[in-house]
Amino acid sequence: MPRRGRLPVVEEAGPAGLGASVQWRPPPAPSLLGECRLRTLYSAIPLSKQGSAWQRLLTRHPVQYELPAGVETDLPALLEAGDAPWVERAAARLSHVMDGDTANDVPPVVAWEWACSSPPYLGQGDPHFHHQDARTERQVREASGILVRASQVESTKVHALARLAYYVPTPSWWSAMEEPFGFPARMPRIVANFGTTLRRGESTPAAAILATQWVLEVAGVWYASARTKRYLWHLPAAVVGRFVGLRLANVAEGAGPDAHAYLSELLYRHQSLDWEAAGPYLARRVGGEEGEAPRAFVYCEKRLVGGRIGLREGLGDLAYPYAAGVTATSPPPDSGWGAPGVSSPHQRKRTRGTAERPPSRRGAVRRTTRAEASPVGRSGRPTFAPPGVRITRPWGRGRASAGGTSPHGAPTFWRPPTQVRRGRSGRPMGRR
Repeated sequence: MPRRGRLPVVEEAGPAGLGASVQWRPPPAPSLLGECRLRTLYSAIPLSKQGSAWQRLLTRHPVQYELPAGVETDLPALLEAGDAPWVERAAARLSHVMDGDTANDVPPVVAWEWACSSPPYLGQGDPHFHHQDARTERQVREASGILVRASQVESTKVHALARLAYYVPTPSWWSAMEEPFGFPARMPRIVANFGTTLRRGESTPAAAILATQWVLEVAGVWYASARTKRYLWHLPAAVVGRFVGLRLANVAEGAGPDAHAYLSELLYRHQSLDWEAAGPYLARRVGGEEGEAPRAFVYCEKRLVGGRIGLREGLGDLAYPYAAGVTATSPPPDSGWGAPGVSSPHQRKRTRGTAERPPSRRGAVRRTTRAEASPVGRSGRPTFAPPGVRITRPWGRGRASAGGTSPHGAPTFWRPPTQVRRGRSGRPMGRR
């Protein structure tokens, strides 16, 4: 990483040029691209899979935009028109040659000099809209040891053993700043736009931009998640320390008049919470699936009450301020977590019986072999029955061949209708 004392003074780039808003139509095949890093990445994909991988990119970004004048990136064009100011700032910072590197054991540099985002830095909308992208990026990081952005759809088509030769290796400091499972923070755009520069090492200006932009991304998602979902996430201490070093007033710039106060209280609540005691409340599995890692968060208020954020679920410690009307002796929430004799979701096995499962729409044989099934479907008629029990219908509902009881009291079996409808030409159109 570059030394803090040698950070360049870079003026903020002005508004994007006119060329940034000019649409750029990608070619129908990656082989028709000019000489660029993206073409090299697609050349690493087997020829039989290149077409489908390219179509995935065109489906995700059918219209792209020309790069600002004088800017070169790994991509031939901007994936979004709003990326122009960010790309210009990053290119300006990377154009400065640093004449010294720090030791390998120095943590990543996180400083405003390397920030390329424009205010507001904090997220304004629901960050869980990007949950699938963040989940995909994390899976690739864990499986392949590389940093990729979800827009790099071709990465999954490159052979796993060859990905390290084409993409950004995960830095040695990344483990201390990894997001909790389920946290919807996405990879900074520098990974896709300037991956070639990032591959030069962990002590480069590009690595400083990556570290700073990652901290800003996590801080923005953390803030927005609490304001929209009431999630107080348990972030790694390294990440919290880095964005505290950026000064909360700067992180909250442009995010609203109460953003700084809310972020300060959010940070205070995070640092004062006994996360070990909160362990039972951190065991909410993603989607309730067994075998998934827990999501490290507790519920909190979405607003400041008397300048404080209250916890929605008590942890048994009177030192923690609770939400209005909630005390340490209040009953547990509707979820039942923490109630005496009630197991938490990660301890509770799936015990839903067959009577609670909807009947299968196909396969009558499978339906007749289920035990203790509900004899009544949505229509109020029998749908399936245990083995050895015949399906019957009351007499008088349709024809006798539809099943039921004959006038003599003997049950009749249901048979499919055999009458065939015919069209004007006499051709059969189907059964009635």
